[in-house]
Amino acid sequence: MLTCLEPGFAFSAPLIAHMDLGALVAHAPVLGAMREDLTRFGWQVEDFARFVARLGWDELRPVIPTDRIHLFAAKDDRFFRPDVVRAMWRRWGKPKIRWYPGSHMGFLTHLPDAIGRLRRFVDALDLG
Repeated sequence: MLTCLEPGFAFSAPLIAHMDLGALVAHAPVLGAMREDLTRFGWQVEDFARFVARLGWDELRPVIPTDRIHLFAAKDDRFFRPDVVRAMWRRWGKPKIRWYPGSHMGFLTHLPDAIGRLRRFVDALDLG
């Protein structure tokens, strides 16, 4: 989210690959309790998605140049679904993205590679 709000950042490298809270609440297996709470409050998942949209959350766009953004995502993620990540990637002007095999927690085994890629990405930026 800060990628869309703070123009003073030199770069952004979100490891949380999308900002669609409605999709996250609808699809993330670990958020079942949150979905149950919404139901107890009289909300359905669709109501929550409309609420987030009314806030303007879905309209946020990066305020830093696309070439200073590097996304990291898992190809088979069930929390941050790849189709939702791709939609945000397109809205954001197709910044650099690295897809890792596996799911959400499977990303951990690729963390050394992600950190190395992030280091090379930052080193290649003209931050002087």
